[in-house]
Amino acid sequence: MEFNQDDERENSVAAVARAFQSVALDEWEYLFSETATTDWALKAEKQAQWRLMEKAKENRVVRRWKRDAFVMRLNRDKLDERRRLNEAKRATAPVTHYDYGG
Repeated sequence: MEFNQDDERENSVAAVARAFQSVALDEWEYLFSETATTDWALKAEKQAQWRLMEKAKENRVVRRWKRDAFVMRLNRDKLDERRRLNEAKRATAPVTHYDYGG
């Protein structure tokens, strides 16, 4: 887009375009300078490390929680009790095998 670039009035299109261009270039330099991009890369790497650590902690907690959860403990206790009762029943049950000698 071409404007009357020799128009030096303060409110002219050319002056406003130059002001916008100046602001845009300053913002571009701020966002994409080498230090800004290096800082961004370090920040992104730190965030990835934190997410990885949080996920690892959460997985360990969930595994531990599942193992120690009330319902899981109750079910384990029920199974242990049934096994114990079945073993006791087998140990005290009379022999019911008869040989009829056919």
